[in-house]
Amino acid sequence: MEWRNRDQEGRSFRPRNAGPANTEKHLGRPPVGADLVDSITSASETARRRLKVVLRTLAGGCTIEGACEELGIGRTRFFALRQRFLVEAAHLLEPRTPGPKPRVVTDAERRAEALEAHVGDLEIEVMAAQVREELALAVPAVVKSKTSSGPQGKKRGERHKRRRRRRAARGRARSA
Repeated sequence: MEWRNRDQEGRSFRPRNAGPANTEKHLGRPPVGADLVDSITSASETARRRLKVVLRTLAGGCTIEGACEELGIGRTRFFALRQRFLVEAAHLLEPRTPGPKPRVVTDAERRAEALEAHVGDLEIEVMAAQVREELALAVPAVVKSKTSSGPQGKKRGERHKRRRRRRAARGRARSA
């Protein structure tokens, strides 16, 4: 055994950072590293190249001087570029509220919705008027008797006016 650590009771144990117990290769995908940038198709070639160089310097695969030479920029510009990358990456990894962003409704959209609702109401009124017209043509005697203001309609109107006059008179009598 290459590790000789012992616990409090004297038993040998393998430390956590000792690596795999056997020397066989691990199964699974090999790490891709900075080459993963090549799969980003939405960025320009210049942006991908810069990102790849910054990631390689962060991983220790490239020196600052080598990166500056490869990008054709000075050390100060490289450090500014790297700092901007790190700040924006950290900003993107901030926790956000779950779910989709709430949709912002503009005044024009609100007005359009109100107009659509009004058009719907008007369409219903038009259909009701058409039904009334069809009924009036189909059964004219029934429709005329209900819509005409005959003696009953007149009585109701007069009765209402008389009640109003009485109430007004009572109010005047109480206040005097």
